[in-house]
Amino acid sequence: MRVWTVGFLILVWSPPALAQTDSSRAACRSMRGLQDSVLQVDAEPRPLRVRGLEGKVPADASAQPVTVRFVVRADGTVDPATLRVGGTADAQWIRHVRRALGSSRFVPARHAGCPIGRWTTLTYTFARP
Repeated sequence: MRVWTVGFLILVWSPPALAQTDSSRAACRSMRGLQDSVLQVDAEPRPLRVRGLEGKVPADASAQPVTVRFVVRADGTVDPATLRVGGTADAQWIRHVRRALGSSRFVPARHAGCPIGRWTTLTYTFARP
């Protein structure tokens, strides 16, 4: 019997959110739909709630990390059409990831103080205890 421990690593950091004025809200409205992974941002996306993968391990898990790449929209939800998984071919685990991220919430990236869509990557490592 194999026993695995699941480690979770997020490759983003975010400073505290900035307060918005009326003029900055107007500027933010003009950025709606903006999604660019090359833009200089004030803050990268970071998770508020990611649940549903506890105890789930890909059948082909190894010492290699499994990466999950996707866009966090300006409203903090995940765009499911952008989901890309690397490091595993386990279709059942990928379905679990889709389901978990579908109900997850993130603090979106910020550009000039405005929330924007942004690619982000979660990295999962699986190691034997």
